[in-house]
Parts: sequence; structure tokens; C-alpha cells
Amino acid sequence: MEALKRSEGKRFFPLSIDLLIPRSPFEADIYFKIGDEMVLFRKRGLPLSRRRINIWREMGVKRIYLDTDDYRAYLEYLRGRLSTVMGDEHRPSEEKARFLYSLVGSFVEEMLVNPEDETIEKGQAFVKEAISYLQKGPRLGKKIIKMMSHDFATYIHLNNVFFLATTFSIHQKLPPKEVEKIGLASIFHDIGKERIDPKILQKPSRLDPGEWKEMKKHPLYSGESLKRAHLTDEEILRIVEEHHEAADGSGYPKGLKEEEIHPYSRLVQICDIFEALCGVRPYRRPFTPYEALKLMKTEMRRKVDWDLYKEFVRFLGPDYYSKLLKRR
Repeated sequence: MEALKRSEGKRFFPLSIDLLIPRSPFEADIYFKIGDEMVLFRKRGLPLSRRRINIWREMGVKRIYLDTDDYRAYLEYLRGRLSTVMGDEHRPSEEKARFLYSLVGSFVEEMLVNPEDETIEKGQAFVKEAISYLQKGPRLGKKIIKMMSHDFATYIHLNNVFFLATTFSIHQKLPPKEVEKIGLASIFHDIGKERIDPKILQKPSRLDPGEWKEMKKHPLYSGESLKRAHLTDEEILRIVEEHHEAADGSGYPKGLKEEEIHPYSRLVQICDIFEALCGVRPYRRPFTPYEALKLMKTEMRRKVDWDLYKEFVRFLGPDYYSKLLKRR
């Protein structure tokens, strides 16, 4: 998560403009980032109208900045307002999709910056609530997938994999409790990376053997973090620890094969690979969704659950399915 410091030591955190609520009773100073400087743009106490927010959006503003204390308090305020926002019949569905995506993303950012047990424990209830909205309306998840961002940041990757895996599992008509397990596992699957040296995570070239050995520990680190936070569901922990296993036994950390890998781990794995290929990385350009699916088909067929892959392609859209899998 991006944290910026001013000369006097004040820290700021970014907030998606999609999370600004017009005429909100919550008051905070709003800053813009201009160059390397943080500039106070709207002082607390001044009314914030929908028109003003739309003007900022038209100007190309995607993020505003809040002081650390205001940021955390505002996130708590937003989480308390989630049911009101999602239940507002006058709010367009696209706006609800942007709000839910941005709010979950902000939670993941906060979790990665402050990966304490309490943060993870509190997050579980919030994630379950977010999943419940996706289960009520499958179209909501599809709208979110269409508007996803693919920046090079762990929190965006976790956010995207969460929405992909949850919406795909709903598409698979899995029971609500099973969808919940997959959703929780997918949003927490990479939190162990906070124990990996940032120089390894952000290296603009291939990792050397020692660095790769350390990187392959992150699924186990993720499981350990969840256990410390009193998440005891064995299936969730297993999905988290197995999301990099491969059907041909070439995965990690245990080198499991085919049926040794939990079916839900295979589901999260497909979403994880797809999102990673579509995301920006320091060492390559992002793949388009079609290019990512084609690469998975041609070069990873022995590594993924092939039947599940075909369902995933169908889930993403009939156009992808007709180009990649349908016989002509």
C-alpha cells in the first residue's frame, strides 16, 4: 500500500474516488497528489456534493488522499455503510460494483500494511458480507470483473483473484458456504508475501535459485498468518497452502499431483494464474484476457484442471469459448 510522508512526518494513504459518499457526515481533509507533494484540496467541514465528485472524476482523478487516522476511520465508516449503499435502489448497479470492488481493495491494502491478527480476524466478517452481495446478484460480480484494474501491486492482485474466484464459484452453482470458503481463501492466499523481501517481490528479472526458494515459501507463510489470526477452517487453510500446486506435480510447496490437490485449490489456482498473466509486471507487458487464456491452454494444460479450465473460459464469455475450445 502506498504511504506518502510530508516533511513534518505526516502520512497519507490513497483512497479510490469511487468510495467518496456525497453529503457524508464523515469529515476529513482531502488531499491531492501533485508531483511529489500532497496538497490540501478540500478542508474538513466543507460539503462534498455528487457534482463535485463527478467533476473530479471528469478531471481524471482516480485517487484522493487522507491522513492516516482519517483513512482508517473512514474505512470503518464505509464498512458500516456497506448495506445502505448496496441496498440503495436509486444507485446504479455500475456504481455499486465500483464501490464494492474499491472497498474490498482498500481492506486488502490495509491488511497488507498492518497484517496483525486482529486485522485479519475483523476482515473475515467483512469479506463474508461482501460475498453475500455477490451471491444475491451474479451480474454484480460480472460487472466487477469487466472493470478490474491490473496494476502491479499485491493488493490489486488479491482483490481481483477474490472477485474472480468468488464469482466463478457462484457460476459453478456451489453452495453458499463453499463459495464463502473459496472467497476467504482467495483474498488471503498471498498475505504471506509480506514476509518476503520486497527486493525479491519487485525484482525486474528472473529470480536466482536462492530467491526462488524463498518465494516458494509464501503459501506456507500465508497459512501460518491465518492460523495466528485464529482462522481454523482446514479447507480454507488447505486452499491457501495449495494454490501453487500443479496437476503434473511441478508446483509448490509440496509438489502435490492431480487428485492430491483440493478441487477448490485448483479453482483458485486457475483464477490466480489468469489474473497474474493479465497484470502488469516489472519484467513484461500484461497479457490480454484472450492471450492469457490461450497461453494457459497451450503451455499449462498439464498443470491445471483441464475440465475446470474449460468451465472458466465459458464463464468469462462465449466469445472466448468459441475461439479457444469450440470445434468448428
